[in-house]
Amino acid sequence: MFGHGKSRSAATAAVVCIVTFAVILTGTRALKIDFGESQLQAPAVNLAETEQEVPLSAVRVENVSIIGDSITLGASSRLTEAIPDAYIDAEVGRDMSIGFSIFKKLIDKDELGSFVVIALANNVHADTITNAKEIIDLIGSGRRLVFVTGHGLTNMEPVNEYIRDLPDQYPFITVADWDVAITPHEDLLGADHIHVNKSEANQIYADCVKEALETAAAKPPSE
Repeated sequence: MFGHGKSRSAATAAVVCIVTFAVILTGTRALKIDFGESQLQAPAVNLAETEQEVPLSAVRVENVSIIGDSITLGASSRLTEAIPDAYIDAEVGRDMSIGFSIFKKLIDKDELGSFVVIALANNVHADTITNAKEIIDLIGSGRRLVFVTGHGLTNMEPVNEYIRDLPDQYPFITVADWDVAITPHEDLLGADHIHVNKSEANQIYADCVKEALETAAAKPPSE
């Protein structure tokens, strides 16, 4: 009796071990199958979708020609600090007509820079916009053109609006909006609201032109 009970216990233990092993084995197989299926069902990576356009780097701001009026003249030292290699030709009372003549001479001598700043909107006359168009037409290829707005008189507004609309027509043109930059700082100007009375305004002017040149550097040149 005792021997038979012992045999039955051993047999029962063996069955339990076999069943347990089978369960473990089955579970292991299930895990392997699940893992395999998860690998098969993983979505494929579309390399084309992960590619991103790399923006073109802006060219270096150098070889700059600035043709300006008395405001430019007053800020010339600050401009030189901000744009060290700039060629600056500025004079009191200069308008767009005289500026165009200087612009043309520089082109004829092959001395006009690849970045050109025209700061002549403070001394407006009947042909200011016509002269600005002549500058645009004569700019040639491989250049970036910056026009500076004027500030102080109501008769400047039509010219300023014309200048502000230019980048929509010509990708190589950028606006240095002196009018917008100085408006919050009228206390830095003289009684005529045009000419600079304090040096801080000259720094604002130089920063305005420099920022426009940096913006222009990221745009395509004239063709």
